[in-house]
Amino acid sequence: MFTPGQGPGSTFGSHDLLGKFLAIAAILTGSVLTVWASRALMQSKAPVPVPPSANAATATNADVSSGSCGVEEPEVDPATDVHAITTYKRWVSQLLKDKKFDQLDCVARAARTQKSRFVGGEWKIHKLYVGLEEPNPDMNATQEEWNAHLDLLNEWVDARPESITARVALAHAYVSYAWYARGDGMADSVSGGNWQLFEKRMVQAETVLNDASSLKEKCPEWYMVMQQVATGESWPKQRALELFQQAVAFEPDYFYFHRLLAGYLLPKWYGQEGDTSGFLQLAADKLTGPEGDGMYFLMSAEVVCTCDEPEFTRMSWPRLQRGFAYVEKKYGMSMEALNVYALMATKFNDSVTASDTFQRIGDNWSEHTWGSEKYYDENRKWATQFAELENAHRASVKEAEANSSSPDGAKYRKAVEQTFSGLLTTCADTAKDTHDKFDLFLKVGQSGNFEGIYFDPASTPMKLAGCLLTQVMTPRAANQPAALPVPPKADYWVKVEVDPAAALQASTK
Repeated sequence: MFTPGQGPGSTFGSHDLLGKFLAIAAILTGSVLTVWASRALMQSKAPVPVPPSANAATATNADVSSGSCGVEEPEVDPATDVHAITTYKRWVSQLLKDKKFDQLDCVARAARTQKSRFVGGEWKIHKLYVGLEEPNPDMNATQEEWNAHLDLLNEWVDARPESITARVALAHAYVSYAWYARGDGMADSVSGGNWQLFEKRMVQAETVLNDASSLKEKCPEWYMVMQQVATGESWPKQRALELFQQAVAFEPDYFYFHRLLAGYLLPKWYGQEGDTSGFLQLAADKLTGPEGDGMYFLMSAEVVCTCDEPEFTRMSWPRLQRGFAYVEKKYGMSMEALNVYALMATKFNDSVTASDTFQRIGDNWSEHTWGSEKYYDENRKWATQFAELENAHRASVKEAEANSSSPDGAKYRKAVEQTFSGLLTTCADTAKDTHDKFDLFLKVGQSGNFEGIYFDPASTPMKLAGCLLTQVMTPRAANQPAALPVPPKADYWVKVEVDPAAALQASTK
């Protein structure tokens, strides 16, 4: 997940919005160079070094399995244990510390060629590399531990010079080592010396990847690490997007490519408002039906964060929900992904979905997702409190919609809307500046008395709604008729469409 203010420092000048989206769309349809030529975007000074064209499934020993590698993988269950993937990463890390280079290559080849995934859809080969990128997975490391870690990786490269896994792991480590020097503070808080270390280590990572490009065996993670280099080295946007195009041509389902480009396109990095959300929509639209929705959810996992990230709330919450359902059906659901989904629900203020998901998570909260247990508990408490109210609201809306579909209900709704048109003349001063229609959901008692209401605060003019409701709720004498028509039955929910402009226009005729 990306943190505000982490960009290396340089940004791009503004381009017209249509041009940028044409560029992204062209990448996804294969005509990127024509579009960029027409838009005259920044040209790359150096070509993107890419391994010879190959499919991710092609490698030696395509039928190898991890069980035949001479090591026993730990039994992990991401569906029930939020720390399951961490256990796997630490097992991989220990293989490196024990210098079991042959076994590491064998396990990686099995995961790569079989395109193995954990429950929840995460690729095993990616998590293997994450277990090798730092001295102690998911833990802090000292300078001495970093020195020893890099020595081990270089020893692996020397011992097995034809190993793609060893070189990609080394490049991965150099990228992490660069960020170890830079830190995670704002760009202007980094010292000159640490900037030099950052740049030097990014160059080392790129050099290792360039050397690995001539190896016979290929790996999708090569591209992903090169994308990290592109961000760290502030590559021109054209060059970074060309790399992405080549990456997805190599392995279209490796959604980590999309996650990294989505981060690259955030306004706090090298994009502008709408770039990230627009790109993810276009990428998902390349696939059809539920598969595109599933990809949409998997790609978006690194855009949502505990921070205030506007790009995430520009995304489609209904599509993310459909994507979550698809991923669960196809791969099962991991505790880590459940945590991400719960965070997504809170960002869209969907207390019902959030509450349901928090119940599934229980105490298996993810530090990677929430940052702290306190923040997790605060959001779980909010969801629990508001879900009951939201469920009641949804039930009322559903009942009102059902009532309106019957002949008697449609007739009654029209009568109530006529009543509100009359009330609008009394509220003319507050209605004259309101031109948009809005909906109110009213609960009406047996005699036409007002009993309750639901409405959307975001789309409802509150001052006008308050004026209307004051008239409806004002107590009446025993010999006065109720404010609303008598409903078909008691405790009746009715949807009322209020059209201020039409009512005021009619009153002036």
